[in-house]
Amino acid sequence: MASTSKSGSTKSGRKLVKVENDDGRLRLRWNYEGKRYAMAVGLPDTAVNRTFAKRLFEKF
Repeated sequence: MASTSKSGSTKSGRKLVKVENDDGRLRLRWNYEGKRYAMAVGLPDTAVNRTFAKRLFEKF
């Protein structure tokens, strides 16, 4: 189903988010109150888009 050849993580306050590659597209994954969440960003997996995705999550 999902390919996670590359992943990065960043801390946003007390949150930890992972940026994953899902068939060439970026996806964010994080845990909150014991539940696991994922959000498809829909951007191709590039260094610039990974930085954008991490900053996007920090706005939540």
